[in-house]
Amino acid sequence: MTTKRSNDQHPTQKKSIFTFEAFAGSDYDRKSEATVIKERLVDWLGAPHLNSKRILAETLSSTTEENAAFLAIMLKRRPMFAGNEKIGILTLLYHMERAFPIFKKAGLNVEPVFAENILVLNADAKARQTQDDIRCGDWPIDAMSVDEICEYYKTPKGGKQYDVERIRQLLTEGKSLEELLFPWWYITVVDGYICADGEPEELEKTSTRFTQARDLKDAASKLNCEESFVKGPFETLEQARKG
Repeated sequence: MTTKRSNDQHPTQKKSIFTFEAFAGSDYDRKSEATVIKERLVDWLGAPHLNSKRILAETLSSTTEENAAFLAIMLKRRPMFAGNEKIGILTLLYHMERAFPIFKKAGLNVEPVFAENILVLNADAKARQTQDDIRCGDWPIDAMSVDEICEYYKTPKGGKQYDVERIRQLLTEGKSLEELLFPWWYITVVDGYICADGEPEELEKTSTRFTQARDLKDAASKLNCEESFVKGPFETLEQARKG
């Protein structure tokens, strides 16, 4: 003989308890997302490439905004921090676009560290050196991982379609994906001379050079010209083309 439990006895139908005792008895021993990611990174890359003592896992926040705010408070309360230490933000490309400004706004000296750049590192290649690995500096890049990431970004992420071939190029060359988040800049070249003003479209032998750069100084360096000649910044290449 079997008995059926009524619907109101199902665990999901239990009334929530908002007493102090319930709060105090909450499961604080369970691992946070940050702790799990930290353990996975250390386990995957391992010593001497990654030291768990050099990774701070902030475990209380539930949003990116809280993560930035809590981290700022934690650093202020630690005497070993002067307050201007450079901090790496590790997340995916499409989330970095939103997260990076939030951490900057919180007054933190941050640098982007892209999960995609880490995922393509071949931690085992130094031992086996397969032909599928693309050598980039001292650390081999796993070609299969590059393919998987590019396949992932073939569809829009975070409401934006990223340049998949540019992602492939940067990952293959072992370069940071940070460039994909930079604003666009351009210069106009007429007969081999950089044109700062005027109407270049009316002149002959006119060309325009575009680049993505962190700021005006970086753009001038990449375009090999003086800062006064550079136009920008523009959020997209299409906006830069329209001038």
